[in-house]
Amino acid sequence: MIKAMVFLRRRPGMSVEAFRRYWLDQHPKVVLQLPGIRRYVQDHPTLSAYEGGREPPYDGVAEVWFDGWEALRASGRGAAWQAVAADEANFMDPASRRLLVVEEHAIVP
Repeated sequence: MIKAMVFLRRRPGMSVEAFRRYWLDQHPKVVLQLPGIRRYVQDHPTLSAYEGGREPPYDGVAEVWFDGWEALRASGRGAAWQAVAADEANFMDPASRRLLVVEEHAIVP
């Protein structure tokens, strides 16, 4: 099993609240259409990360699990992936998007 981790920032001019609401309520509808997806988790910084005018380096991290490299590649070839990419423009800054594909090693399960 491999995991794709996507680091992202919200669209310029979008509030943290609007970003979180869209990402939690709307975006999963398209992500869950990806073929071969096994698990999907969103990681949101605590609201205290924004206190005092501070900004965390990212507004969130998406974690998406697949059975292996071929399943990940296959998910990126079809119309479902195009729908995910199109929807990202509604809430995130595409230029900020960073991808890291990892093999997870749980030290404390």
